[in-house]
Amino acid sequence: MEVSNKTEIILPDKAPALEAIPGSAEIKTIPTPKPEKINPERLNSPQVLTPEIRKPLRPITPSLDRQKKQAIEKILATGLESVFIGLEPGQQQIFKRKGEETVSLINQVLKEKKINPFKIAELIKVWLRLVPGSGAAFIEKDAKIKLDKIMNSKI
Repeated sequence: MEVSNKTEIILPDKAPALEAIPGSAEIKTIPTPKPEKINPERLNSPQVLTPEIRKPLRPITPSLDRQKKQAIEKILATGLESVFIGLEPGQQQIFKRKGEETVSLINQVLKEKKINPFKIAELIKVWLRLVPGSGAAFIEKDAKIKLDKIMNSKI
């Protein structure tokens, strides 16, 4: 890129408006870049006409972590659709939010070197206790079934 000189006149700050005092102006030269010349042969080259195809920076599919969370959510939601629909809207929001927190906590436990199934079972039980009218037998049985599915799944 070439540089040419452009002349600019800078008046002093205290100069009276509209009046020019001879010899009071300062001349300063500022370098400005010249535009590049376009070669017509280059415009017709295949490199200019075809865009460069690049690999995406991130994978197009959801991350492995997100896939794990979706699989856990699906397992936990199994059999509770009718219970969820029967809840009031405020309870549904609480149940859903606590369920998402439970999924995140279970995912963290699964990332540990030594997986503790008792921690996962306890997290599921705490979440299931939010269901109104659920007895201890229902909670234990459902938590055990969901725990087995999580541990046996390849997530």
